[in-house]
Amino acid sequence: KVIYTITGGIKNKNWSGERGRINEDLIKKYKKDYSVSEFYITGPQNMVDHLSKLLIEMQIPVKKIKTEIFTGY
Repeated sequence: KVIYTITGGIKNKNWSGERGRINEDLIKKYKKDYSVSEFYITGPQNMVDHLSKLLIEMQIPVKKIKTEIFTGY
């Protein structure tokens, strides 16, 4: 399941999805069984690093965290 969230100064009043950065509360809201899930993080280096650290702090095993970094932004 994919949950879209937007950040920054986007003021689209038609957007009915989530707003803000991905955090522990957002993960728990949509993935009740998050502790046994696999996570795939892709994007800029800082975002990938931040979310990987967050998941590790949430006790997600490193082997359940897959990452890919997009360069050239």
